[in-house]
Amino acid sequence: MIFGDRETSYAELDAHSNQQAQALLAADLKPQTRIAILANNTDQFFELNYACWKTDVVLVPVNFRLAGPEVEVIVNDAEAELLFVGAEFHDLVASIEDRLSTVCNVITARSGRSQAQLANLSSMVCGTACGGPRPRARSAVYLHSALFLRNNRITQRC
Repeated sequence: MIFGDRETSYAELDAHSNQQAQALLAADLKPQTRIAILANNTDQFFELNYACWKTDVVLVPVNFRLAGPEVEVIVNDAEAELLFVGAEFHDLVASIEDRLSTVCNVITARSGRSQAQLANLSSMVCGTACGGPRPRARSAVYLHSALFLRNNRITQRC
C-alpha cells in the first residue's frame, strides 16, 4: 500500500493491524461493539479497519467533511463506545463531546500486539456514515458475509 511517501507491505499492514487489534482487546471491547473514526484520509485507516475485522468490532468511519452536529448524530446513532480522532478534529470533537451519549473514550494513538482473532462471517463488519440532507445524517451497517461474498464474487442464496 502506498500513501504519500509511505509504503507498507502486506506483512507490515498485518503486523500494524495486529498491534491495533491488541489495543482493542485490551480495552475489553465485546464482539459487535461499535467504534468510530473521524480523521482525514490516511493509510492508517486500513490498519484500524483490519484490526476491527480481526476482533469482531464494528468500525464506523465518519466523513471528515461533516459539521459537529452531523458528527454527533452519526456517532450517537451508531452507539459508538470509542472515538478515534485525528488531531486536526480535536476542536470539533471537544465542542460536541458532552453530547456524545455512548462514547466512553476518545483515542488518538495505538498500542499493543496480538494474534488475529477472525470475526464471524455473519456478524457486522463496518458501519458507513453518510452525511445526508439536514436535519438528520444517517448510517448503514454491512455484514462480514456481505463483504466476503461481494469481494469473492460469490452469490448468496436464500
